[in-house]
Amino acid sequence: MLLILAFITPFMLRLYRLRAAALAFANGDLSKRLKVGSGWYLKDIEQTFNYMAERLAQLMNDMRLLSGGLSHELRTPVRRQLG
Repeated sequence: MLLILAFITPFMLRLYRLRAAALAFANGDLSKRLKVGSGWYLKDIEQTFNYMAERLAQLMNDMRLLSGGLSHELRTPVRRQLG
């Protein structure tokens, strides 16, 4: 029983950290990343979460840059015609 508990406890803790990171990310904390452990059973999931988080943060940054540039470009011709 103790052997099973010794195996399951770290697994459950890592799952809890994954859940907490996913919730923080869903609430807008795009800087949230997971510490990738060495255990084979969750390492790939943790790495994939970090990759997803990094990619989404890059896409959000690109979207902000695009919307800022688009907003500027849309205002410029209107000002020329009004001014």
